[in-house]
Order: sequence, then C-alpha cells, then structure tokens
Amino acid sequence: MPQVTVNIADRTYRIACGEGGEQHLERLAAFYDAKIGEMRQAFGEIGDMRLMVMAAIAFADELAEAKRRIEAIE
Repeated sequence: MPQVTVNIADRTYRIACGEGGEQHLERLAAFYDAKIGEMRQAFGEIGDMRLMVMAAIAFADELAEAKRRIEAIE
C-alpha cells in the first residue's frame, strides 16, 4: 500500500492510501492546509488543534450544503 508524506499546519504526516491515490491525497492535504492557513490569518494564533477542528467543521458544513443543494435539484 503506497504512503504519502504531507504537511498540514507545519507538521509532517505519513498517510497510507490506495494504489494510484497518491496525487489525490496530496491535493486534499494541500487543500486542507490552505484552509487552516486562511483561518490562521482570520483568527490569529489560537492553537493548531483548534484551527484543525475549525477547518474540518468548515469543510463538513460545505459538504452538508452541497448535499442539500443536490437533493433539492434531484
């Protein structure tokens, strides 16, 4: 199983992924890291864990909204 090394919030993580999923995982990690960076600029240094949780909740909110819109269209 392939492993990818990604950097999120100035920390390095080694994550396993499915065969051929390396670039996708790298893009997802970069997207998440960018969201944390945006939140860091908006809220300042409030702690890495809090920023990670806030970014995850922001993405969950976006996903829920996208699902709601798709259901409305269907």
